[in-house]
Amino acid sequence: MAVFGPEQMLLPAYSGYFVALNPGPQVLEAAEQSQVLALVLQVLCALILIVLVLLLSLCLLQRYTKQVAEAQGVEMTLTNSFRYFIFIVSATEH
Repeated sequence: MAVFGPEQMLLPAYSGYFVALNPGPQVLEAAEQSQVLALVLQVLCALILIVLVLLLSLCLLQRYTKQVAEAQGVEMTLTNSFRYFIFIVSATEH
């Protein structure tokens, strides 16, 4: 910003409203990583991995039980698999 000084001389002046530009490279510092955010992210990844493993094992179990059921002449669906699983679990609890 330029202002007129004594004897109508043009003088440079700096204002608090403008950020002064300094020549040279600008160095940006990364913010520190939050420990809570990192822990939540790790727990979330672990839960997703557990769910994927459980779904994979369910699919493999379904395929195996379906093959065994077809060999025995029994129609095996996912609903029947759940019923059989619940039956086995309830039988072992008594």
